[in-house]
Amino acid sequence: MPRPRAVRLTDERAGWLAVIGGAALAFAVQVLAPVGVPLYDGVAVEEPYRYIRPMGGQAGSPTSFSATIEVVDGTSPQIAAVTAEVPAQAQLILSPGALVLPSGTTSLNVSVTPIEPPPAARGGEIAGNVYRFSVTDQLGRALALKPCNACAVVLRAPENTGSARLQRYADGAWSDVETIHAGVVGMYAASPTELGDYAVVTGGASGQEPGGADGAIPTPLLVAAGIAVIVVLVLAAALVLRGRSRSSVAAPARDVASSKRKKRRKPPAGRPQR
Repeated sequence: MPRPRAVRLTDERAGWLAVIGGAALAFAVQVLAPVGVPLYDGVAVEEPYRYIRPMGGQAGSPTSFSATIEVVDGTSPQIAAVTAEVPAQAQLILSPGALVLPSGTTSLNVSVTPIEPPPAARGGEIAGNVYRFSVTDQLGRALALKPCNACAVVLRAPENTGSARLQRYADGAWSDVETIHAGVVGMYAASPTELGDYAVVTGGASGQEPGGADGAIPTPLLVAAGIAVIVVLVLAAALVLRGRSRSSVAAPARDVASSKRKKRRKPPAGRPQR
């Protein structure tokens, strides 16, 4: 009975193929529009936006994120820093090796914190809180980012926010960053070149729509998502072809065995069977 085992192995490949395909699809979506929002079978629960300076009936006490992460083999690990609201109001996602580490770095201090807002850009208005994204080594030195297509800063805008974009505050001025509207409960994402203070900003002289100057999704993110999908398709094709080839080899073997059994003749009556 060893031959039917090949069929079971093919079924296992199909199961693993489904798992790998789903994981790669999730990775592609995360790269294209990084969001830390869970998926629900029913109605998704969206908490009211929490303000650092609540007014009227607004909710207050926004949460922050802080953690110390060990460095192994001199390379920065994957980082997913997410505040505790549902959905999260601020997220920092860094892929492995995304940080420039000084020699002797043993640990990273990661924090995402709402701060008192600096003045908004001329003609613009800050929607929600300003968040400070920071990664330092064990000595408190701020760490720089390497070019990274799978890294993201994600901010959630308050309810009923209109057209908006992300801006970064540095050296006393706000500047636009290429922004993707994630399409989920007012999520806005950007692939950062620097950490620091970020906010969702409406209005202003820029007039830049989410997705860049012309509303298009940044090319690096499309490339990363496309690569993930291509890898899955190639792997799927390889597994399917291997499964079919082994099944086709196993089938004739079973046919030969069955034909041999059919050719056996019964012994004449009166003779003892061996």
